[in-house]
Amino acid sequence: MVAGLLMLAVWEGAWRAGWIDPLFFSGPTAVAGALWRLVVSGAIIPNYLTTLSAAALGLVLAVATGGVAGIVYGLSPAVRQVAGPYLAALNATPRVATIGLLVVWLGLGIGVRVALVTISAFFPVFFNTAEGVRGRDASLDRVARVYGCNRREWFTSILLPHTLPYLLTGTRLALGRALVVVVIAEIFVGSLGGIGYFIINAGQQFQSANVLAAACLMAATGWALSTGLERLGIWLTPWHDGR
Repeated sequence: MVAGLLMLAVWEGAWRAGWIDPLFFSGPTAVAGALWRLVVSGAIIPNYLTTLSAAALGLVLAVATGGVAGIVYGLSPAVRQVAGPYLAALNATPRVATIGLLVVWLGLGIGVRVALVTISAFFPVFFNTAEGVRGRDASLDRVARVYGCNRREWFTSILLPHTLPYLLTGTRLALGRALVVVVIAEIFVGSLGGIGYFIINAGQQFQSANVLAAACLMAATGWALSTGLERLGIWLTPWHDGR
C-alpha cells in the first residue's frame, strides 16, 4: 500500500514538474479527473456496457462448455488420449490471429467479440475442471460403490463437490482473459464500439488521460469481479480448504 502511494506520488511529481510530456502521458490526478468526468457525463458508459455485455456472454458460454468438456475429459482416458494433443495445440494458438477469420465467419457484430471471448476463456475453465475431476480421491468412488450410490448420487455427492472449487478457480482466470480479449477485439475491429474502440479513438486524438482512465476502469472492473467470484467460491464451497 505504501509502495503504491509512493509510486503515485513520484509519478504525479514528475508529471507536474514537466518531466513527462502531457501530450503522451498524464499524471494520476489528471487520469482520476478524466475518469470522473467520463463517468458522470455518461460519455464512457455506453462503450463500457457494450464491452461488459460481450465479455459476460462469452464468459457464460465458456464456463458452460468448458465445465462440461472438462468433466468428460477428466473422466475418460480415451478422450484424453485422442483429444489431448489437439486441445493443447489450440490453447497455444494466438487468439489475435483468429480475429480476421472470425470476422469473415461472423461479420462485424457482437458475434466476433463473444466468439473470441468464449474461445479464450474456455481453456482455463476446461483445464482446471479436468484437473479437479482427475484429482478426486479414488477411495470415495469405492465407498460410493459399496453403499450402492447411483450415478446421480455419485455426481452430486462426490464428483461435483470436489470439482466445483476448481471450476470456480478456472472461472476467475477466465474472467481476466475475457476482459482483456474483448478489448483487444474492439481495438482491432473499430466499428464494434466498446472500451477498446474508445481507447483507440482517444489515443488517435492524443487524449492520454482518457486512454488511461478507460484502462483504469477496466482494471477496477476486473478486480471487483474477481474479488466477488472469490468470495462466492468461499460461500459455495465451505468444505474446501485448498486456498
